[in-house]
Amino acid sequence: MPFVRVGDSVCWYHAAETSRQPILGTCLLVHEKVVSMLCYSSNKGVYFRESVRHVTDPALKDNPHVRENGGWDFSDSHKELQRRLKMIEARLESRGGNKP
Repeated sequence: MPFVRVGDSVCWYHAAETSRQPILGTCLLVHEKVVSMLCYSSNKGVYFRESVRHVTDPALKDNPHVRENGGWDFSDSHKELQRRLKMIEARLESRGGNKP
């Protein structure tokens, strides 16, 4: 499972199928292999999902009962922030500005 923190912006996917429409959420609890999250839906309002594995977890392919909890991935906004942070860090490093 990728490193995720409480408060990170994540998406929940029904049956862990990333081809489906993602539901935006916030990570509430992080465990070794699963997260718990709040999801925000215009249809259902705010609701809780627990024991959600990352969409790349092999257990999702092997076990239909695990798939019932759906799958999570980082939201597009989170991915964009991480991409920008890496770009800034690379620029600082190339200028020697990341020295202790």
